Amino acid sequence: MRRVPLVLFIAVAAAACQIGCSPKQGANPTTSSSSPSGSSQGAAGTMMTPDETLQLIRNLSNFYREKHSFQVQFEQQFAMEAAGMKNAMESRAVITLERPNRFSLRQADAAMGAEVISDGKQLSISVPMIKQYSQSTAPETIEELLVNPLINSSGGGRGPLLDIFASDPYKTLMDGVTSVNYVGREKIGDVDTHHLKLVQAQFDWEMWIKADKQPSLVQARFDMSKAMAAAGPMFQNGKMIVTQTYKDWQFDTKLPDDAFAFVPPEGSKKIDDLLAGDDEPDEPSSPLVGKPAPDIEQELLDGSHFSLKGLKDQKVVILDFWATWCGPCVQEMPIIAKVADEYRDKDVALYCVNQREDAGKIRKFLDQKSLNVTVSLDATGDAGDSYEVSGIPTLVLIDKAGVVQSIHVGFSPSIGDQLKRELDVLLAGGTLATRTSPSKEDEDAGEPAGGLEQVWQKQGRYTSVASAGDGKSVVALNENVAEFYDAAGDQSRVVKLAGKGNLLRSARLSGNEPGELLRYDSWTTPLTAVGPEGESLWTQGMGIDDVWVADLDRDGKDEVIVGYNGRDGVHVFNGDGERRWQSNSIGNVWHVTAGDLDGDGKLEVITTSAAGKVHQFDGQGTARQTLDPGIYGNMVRVVRLPDATADIALVIGSHAGKHAQMVALNGDGEKLWQLDFQDGAKHCDSLAIAPGSTWAAAVFRDGYVCVIDLKAGKILAVGPKQGKTAEVAWTATDASPLLVIASNDSLTAWQVKLDAGETP
Repeated sequence: MRRVPLVLFIAVAAAACQIGCSPKQGANPTTSSSSPSGSSQGAAGTMMTPDETLQLIRNLSNFYREKHSFQVQFEQQFAMEAAGMKNAMESRAVITLERPNRFSLRQADAAMGAEVISDGKQLSISVPMIKQYSQSTAPETIEELLVNPLINSSGGGRGPLLDIFASDPYKTLMDGVTSVNYVGREKIGDVDTHHLKLVQAQFDWEMWIKADKQPSLVQARFDMSKAMAAAGPMFQNGKMIVTQTYKDWQFDTKLPDDAFAFVPPEGSKKIDDLLAGDDEPDEPSSPLVGKPAPDIEQELLDGSHFSLKGLKDQKVVILDFWATWCGPCVQEMPIIAKVADEYRDKDVALYCVNQREDAGKIRKFLDQKSLNVTVSLDATGDAGDSYEVSGIPTLVLIDKAGVVQSIHVGFSPSIGDQLKRELDVLLAGGTLATRTSPSKEDEDAGEPAGGLEQVWQKQGRYTSVASAGDGKSVVALNENVAEFYDAAGDQSRVVKLAGKGNLLRSARLSGNEPGELLRYDSWTTPLTAVGPEGESLWTQGMGIDDVWVADLDRDGKDEVIVGYNGRDGVHVFNGDGERRWQSNSIGNVWHVTAGDLDGDGKLEVITTSAAGKVHQFDGQGTARQTLDPGIYGNMVRVVRLPDATADIALVIGSHAGKHAQMVALNGDGEKLWQLDFQDGAKHCDSLAIAPGSTWAAAVFRDGYVCVIDLKAGKILAVGPKQGKTAEVAWTATDASPLLVIASNDSLTAWQVKLDAGETP
């Protein structure tokens, strides 16, 4: 059973971590005023112009920038009211910091929260509550401490305590602040202070700065209510206030010899990664490990070209699949870049493979982050598809022989140390993978096994296909055109579409006929709702993994379910594009669908996530239950079998890196049957249920496509390879359903050949 990550244990005690972990938006903060003249008058009658208000923060920043070390008594009060519940707690700690990278956070109550110690060489993090600790190489700067999620959530929180000790405190402190307001002079205890209010996208906060020649930080208060409201309906009217008080500042004094000494608590166990726990790893093994690396030929950001094949027998290659909008990617890249720089003279090369972003945006990002890395432009996403990248960051390590040796999905604070260990093994002539050449089963995978007969075919760049809603026709995306075909292959409509993206869903957002379409693509293309004539109705944000439609409230109009990569979770929009609810309780939402698993007549939202589990939410966004399919689940759809009173969930994934499997689960999480696909099946991207039938079709990234009898849990037919990123849909006929496949270069309809006595 997977252990609950550390962050869940300390989230309440470290409520201030929201300040550091939430996405920051905006720049160029403005100063607000309460008087018509453009100045602000405080409680004690003090007047401050906008420039003077910002100068207070600059003075604070300059004061701390000149200090080599400090020690402070830190107190935190947490208060929350939501859904009729109240919670309050306090914590105290001593925080010591010395440039460039020595840091200590020691809790007054050692049983609570986490303790963090960096002695300049080693970073130690201990959680006495769960009797575990981890150790890794110490970051070289305070900035590296800022991006470590464990330090952000370890009781001290980010801002502004660590921000003011950065190399550029003003820039770090004001990142994301959209406005500043001077409140006035106030007393905190017996200390005279300047009181300021600051606004950011997801929270508002205040700070009190000592009003003398040593403008130290006295207090900060964070109102997290806006962030709570975004977490779901039950928190809409909730309040969360975190107050931090800083006492007894000691600047540039001699620190005790043991200020940065770490002693593991008695009975504690050392583990590699506190974020993941010490049981089953969250990261699934990839079928690519141990096999020749797919070749990449792309333009680099500097205008030159990159060929992976050209580096064979010369370099160990690190591929880092990333995007500027991906928070974990931003955290990981400086660590990976540092490791690559250390190994540059040892025949190691790093290529950061950007996923479908504009070159200008990438250059601006690298300049802002002061990153000097080689960026490969995966403008079409083909490289990501070749490496089966379904979540970023994805880190691929390839040896000099051109064999994939390891793949890491997601960010871990220990990734730098792990990467060094793996590089040392490869450079010494060792291997990380269990296989170094394809098996015969792999070579034969995807060959036609029979059972499908071609009925008709259309040539074109067909990247997606979906049932048109009536079950009797399909709609296919060919470049920027939606083409509608009946079961005979006759074209009934052609609509030029607004928006961008290679994927398509059919919807009834208005409840009228003909209905609407949804156009999107993974990660960097927003979702566009398109009207019957192809016009854009509304758009929603990027970072998408999957889209599904369902009439959740049974009013004759579809809602739109969107699963996002990263931390944005699952969202539900109405037909007008207004957000009904969202849940951030799960991250990297692979696939989404809807069904009635408990048989109560109400549809639930069903998803998979980076945890490999199946998650169920009711129509209002409340998390109902999490089901364990016994495999690392990626794809999920639902079906109602004949004479059943509830739907079942169909989950496709893998176990221990082996070939793909399908599991059928009922609403209680009981496994009804399990089906093994052949060894060539890699990562299912499209699964469609035939209307009025017990058949489903699945297509995998190697082009392997098969038809499954859902009642018997067996494979009925296997077709010829269909390209790396094919899509499947069904259309009804008077006989048996037709399977329609969009394979990038064609749209093909197939008839399932039945044996005597078999029925659909």
